[in-house]
Amino acid sequence: TDQERQSRLADMRNLLHWAPNLLTTTDGKAKAEFYTADQSGTYLVVIQGITQTGAAGKKVFTFEVKQPL
Repeated sequence: TDQERQSRLADMRNLLHWAPNLLTTTDGKAKAEFYTADQSGTYLVVIQGITQTGAAGKKVFTFEVKQPL
């Protein structure tokens, strides 16, 4: 909510986003948007999925959150 975005309370979540029904396009791409936690650091992203035919897939990568200057 707008009130939560304006809050001065620290966001210390360890699960930043959960999208169990995220669907890809025919070329295997999807887009997900989320807010990061307030703590600076390197975050691990784990994406797991399954196709309509039952094939499993997984992608793992990291990104960095830095405090504004």
